[in-house]
Amino acid sequence: VRFANLRALPSAGAHVVTRLVRNAEVTTVDRRGEWVFVRVGEGANQRQGWLASSVLKDMEAASSTGSE
Repeated sequence: VRFANLRALPSAGAHVVTRLVRNAEVTTVDRRGEWVFVRVGEGANQRQGWLASSVLKDMEAASSTGSE
């Protein structure tokens, strides 16, 4: 997937807040079924909304293997 739609509500028919490019870093805030509420960007450029969980790459496993 080259782009992912960040939506206002956890629904495929909801208004698209913005489009995220592949590998954009997001902060997970909440989960609801197959949807994840995220924040992206900082300050005045910060956006938040819902992404389908299928478009996210889970980085928890990768971050837990860091050096001690």
